[in-house]
Amino acid sequence: MGWAQRQLRSRAPLRARAVVSVSGDEVKLRSLDVVLGRHRMTGDVRFTRSASPRKFTARLESDDLDWGQALVDAGDMRPPPAPPGELFPVRPLPWPMLVALEGTQGSVDLKLGRLLLPDGIELRHASGRLAIDGDRLD
Repeated sequence: MGWAQRQLRSRAPLRARAVVSVSGDEVKLRSLDVVLGRHRMTGDVRFTRSASPRKFTARLESDDLDWGQALVDAGDMRPPPAPPGELFPVRPLPWPMLVALEGTQGSVDLKLGRLLLPDGIELRHASGRLAIDGDRLD
């Protein structure tokens, strides 16, 4: 399925609130509260609008995140089950998103009280860090 076709899928209601401040090229979103369908994330985000390289930092938290349902709520497809003997299904890379991140440096710190993976595995008190530096993702 192509990117344009994926754009046409139905989505759950999205609501976002934040205290926004702008200073020069930097935008800060404090007390961020995002609700997509039944899923809620809170935190803070800071990013530059046009500096080269573009930079961002984010701290996001959720008490309860069903990843498969969140993908459906965002208009994507629920991932298929992993093949027998494999833990995670293989999915194509999201090329449009990766292209959009070219020339970007940033990090996201995640803290999840409960994370339900699409294959039914449940993680409690999960946390992690995602770091992007141009074409490198850790």
